Amino acid sequence: MLEVHETLARILEIDQELQGPPDVPFEEMPKVLPTDVHLVKQFPDHCLRLPLLPPETVACKRSFLSAVRSRASHREYRLDRPPEEAALSLLLHLTAGRRETIRAYGQSAFPLFHSPSSGGLRAADLYLILQKGLSKIEPGVYYYDGVAHALVRLAKCYPAPLVADVSMGQPFLQEAPALLVFVANLPRGLWKYGERYYKFALVDIGVVAAQAHLAAAALGLRSCLVAGFDPERLRRHLALPPGELPALMMSLGS
Repeated sequence: MLEVHETLARILEIDQELQGPPDVPFEEMPKVLPTDVHLVKQFPDHCLRLPLLPPETVACKRSFLSAVRSRASHREYRLDRPPEEAALSLLLHLTAGRRETIRAYGQSAFPLFHSPSSGGLRAADLYLILQKGLSKIEPGVYYYDGVAHALVRLAKCYPAPLVADVSMGQPFLQEAPALLVFVANLPRGLWKYGERYYKFALVDIGVVAAQAHLAAAALGLRSCLVAGFDPERLRRHLALPPGELPALMMSLGS
């Protein structure tokens, strides 16, 4: 029990540091988005962009209440049963796609997304690892651009070795046709909230992941949120710079 108390004391100390009062009053916080901060990651022109099917091409199979009641963590998958492309398109859109634009942060068309986030700054970046290709999307590693509703291909590959390397011996992750990775992008909010944004970003990740989990249930897909993986190895595989932290994964199949 001594170890537990010591660990708790350390956590509370860290929490106090991250949850302290803001350095400046709310009304004095910066209100213009820095020019080097983007709500969607920027990639070189040579990266292939794949527009996704319009979200309205598929309907949810369950109502919201039915999705909440039927939501469960599924750990049995078959690689030959990936989600349909239309269902994957709607899931990504409902989870992290652009909903509308407003005038904010000095911009006339600042994007708002389906999942709420601290300051509207979209802490969560979504990556898709496809172990089984879809009709028009080959196996590989992708980034979801929630403004353009498109996938950016980061690596054309059969990612079984990648998944095996980060899955910490969990066979169901290696059997899942698709995996979503939720990455906390800290530079998006540090300029406004300082070190408190670390905690805000992790809360935002939980919100986005829960929305993805419920969207999967509504679409009749099988999914499981996973915190048990090797984040450092995954960070290297995704070539993430410092300040972008893999926080959660979600297995996905039909």
